Amino acid sequence: MNYIKPDKSKHIYVVGIDFGHGETSADLCPIQWDANYSQMVTPESIEIFNGVPAIKSILLIEKKSGSDNIYIGQQAVSRFANPKFHTNDVTFSYHSYFKKIPSLMTKEERNVMRIFMSEVYMQIRRQRPELKDDNHVVYIACPSNPQKWTEKEVEKYAEIALEAGLPLAKIDDKNVGIIRESRAAFLKARSNPLYKSSIKEGLLLIDFGSSTVDLTYYSSKYTEKPIDDGDECGASNVEIGISKDLQKIYSSVKEAMSEGSPAQTAILLTIRDAKEYFYTYDSEDLEVSLNLPKYTKFKIGETVEHFYSNEDIEDILSKYVIDVTNAFVKFRDTYLIDKPIQVIFLTGGASRMGFIQNIVRSVFNYQEDFYKETNPSLTISNGIALAGRADLRTYSMELALLGSNVIKNADIATQTIETAAISIAERVINETEGCYSSFASRSYDDNLGSLESDIKTKIDSIYAGSYLTSAYSKTLKDIANNKIIPSINNIVKDYFPDFEIEGITSSSSFSLSVKSDSISTLSSVISSSLNKIEEGLIEGLGKVVWNIGVGGIALVEGVAANIGIGIVNLFRDKQIDYVDVGDMVDEVTFSFRDKSTKLSSSRRTDVKNEFAGHKSTYRNSICADIKSKLQSDSSLSSQINDNGRAEIKDYIINQIQNARIMLN
Repeated sequence: MNYIKPDKSKHIYVVGIDFGHGETSADLCPIQWDANYSQMVTPESIEIFNGVPAIKSILLIEKKSGSDNIYIGQQAVSRFANPKFHTNDVTFSYHSYFKKIPSLMTKEERNVMRIFMSEVYMQIRRQRPELKDDNHVVYIACPSNPQKWTEKEVEKYAEIALEAGLPLAKIDDKNVGIIRESRAAFLKARSNPLYKSSIKEGLLLIDFGSSTVDLTYYSSKYTEKPIDDGDECGASNVEIGISKDLQKIYSSVKEAMSEGSPAQTAILLTIRDAKEYFYTYDSEDLEVSLNLPKYTKFKIGETVEHFYSNEDIEDILSKYVIDVTNAFVKFRDTYLIDKPIQVIFLTGGASRMGFIQNIVRSVFNYQEDFYKETNPSLTISNGIALAGRADLRTYSMELALLGSNVIKNADIATQTIETAAISIAERVINETEGCYSSFASRSYDDNLGSLESDIKTKIDSIYAGSYLTSAYSKTLKDIANNKIIPSINNIVKDYFPDFEIEGITSSSSFSLSVKSDSISTLSSVISSSLNKIEEGLIEGLGKVVWNIGVGGIALVEGVAANIGIGIVNLFRDKQIDYVDVGDMVDEVTFSFRDKSTKLSSSRRTDVKNEFAGHKSTYRNSICADIKSKLQSDSSLSSQINDNGRAEIKDYIINQIQNARIMLN
């Protein structure tokens, strides 16, 4: 069976299932694709059997006459406990504590997990007839420790669920319908308005299950996303420890434990029931009663009755208490340095054990009330259903964002080109001005050819493309922050009212990689503009020299006719008719138009001052030329807009991924 791609047109429900190491529970939640957040209904616990919302993760396979009958939970316990079913023609395969990291499962254990998943799902379908083949998707939980339950392990776990026939959701390659347990519990805590401030100031979540202990810390003030870690010191270690002690005391128990899965499972489950009664009701003694004849098909005739005092249990569990304490201390010292804890959320069936609460208070120096659900056995499945719905609604929101006209029509190119042209022109003028200043301050006479060479060297070193990238990044941030994100947040608030897409920070960078002849030929545009400066300068210099030496107006011929009338007129007292230019040339002007003529300090200062006096006009001219060149290339504008719109989408979707209650 393949993953199920969520389909808004047909999927109505999400089913969240927690296949726990010790217990299994499920919740049903309508997706409500387009409903406002205030209209969201809470998930409903599914009674897997009538009146039983959480069942023990137990599987009984009864083999008789070549056929298999499957029983789960308390149904399996009752069937195995009934002597009338223990006939010679029946063999039992009885399993508990079979959930493991997939790569550590034997072929048989993988098959047991698959059968159990399949039977639980079919039983849910029997109990909830509104679930049809194609109107729902399933999300399941896995332990949180990313070092043990890696992405590869999660994929393998998903494969087992798919083999079991579960319609597991898959939005994309990053988002498969498996939620880490601590995140499910985190979402459950987050959904409680009483603890909204704790989400800001510091929430520590401890999910104490049968196989693992998962810890999650989050504070919107002190962390970017939830911090996860865990340890395999779950509560099943308690019954395992007691069973080892019983094997030391009773050889019959040791012999029974070696008989195979039915006897082992029965013994551990009996101890587990005694343990749960002991901690739930704060009993004075922990009473263990083992019907070994029944567990072993009368291979062992002895029945064991044993009473443990509270002191006995403390002694048996002394090493286990140290292991749990060390796991908590490791999390505290690794992740919580200087981070506050406002509330601790204890969940998982094993959180009922009083000594666990004592360890938590001691290690984390916590004296306030714990946040606990009425039935901690249902917290994870409820959180999975909430997470699944959030996942699906986020997916729907992403589709809406991808089609949003506010992104689709964003014009990033116009402002980018404008900003780049201004920046490049400013750089050209600054470099050129530096060359003129250096020219004027030299201790020796120099000519205009040397100045021209200096300018060319400086300008050739300018990489115009970098200015385009810088302008693009600034423009993209401005447009996203001022126009797009405020509009997008109007969509977001219907899905996550307490979340807001943040503006792009000044430290964020965006890269622009475009192919355009315009960029590669900008140097020729700049060179052409500089020619105007040079020619205008020569014309103006001739005017200055003539005014000083002769007292009249000097005009030029030849070169002046090659530059536009507007630039030439910048250096004249009045507009001229170029037809008359050739008749009014003076030898003094020609001598200054010769680039090899050595200029004295005062004349070089005249050159610098003439440039400085018209610097802003040069800058505007160069800017206009660059902008015209870039704007004339329609492919460049298209590339900038396409690239920018894609980057804004990616940024917003990444923000939305974080808003997905930080599920991953």
